[in-house]
Amino acid sequence: MLLDPTNAEDVKLIAFDLDGVPRAFFEETTDAEKNLKAVKSIEVFALAQSETCRLRSRCLHAINAALKTIVEIEAVLERLADEVKARFEHRMRELKAVIEESIDAHAEFLSASVYILKYRRGHSSWLDDLLHQYGYWD
Repeated sequence: MLLDPTNAEDVKLIAFDLDGVPRAFFEETTDAEKNLKAVKSIEVFALAQSETCRLRSRCLHAINAALKTIVEIEAVLERLADEVKARFEHRMRELKAVIEESIDAHAEFLSASVYILKYRRGHSSWLDDLLHQYGYWD
């Protein structure tokens, strides 16, 4: 009755908020079996432990801030002078690397990172392409 963390479909049963707190993706009234599987897994695997949530939250806030900055830079990049544009492009590459590292198969808090990025789909064509590339679009 526990989820298998190596099964992509099972991993989707848990959602996360920006505070790093896990919850069942499906409400009990929507899908009782999937809800129970997620709730039991959160309990047994101690996914809601305060220190884990704190660390997960720090990771998610960093990803969220990086993506927000990327979207802001993309919006003004074409209007910048070449020298300023080069500095912003460099910073954007750094931020994109942070996000890409967060969804590497061996990244800490991978499921939470993917969840928060999927929530932000449509904000950046770069992010949409990245999610497709890593197979996280669905």
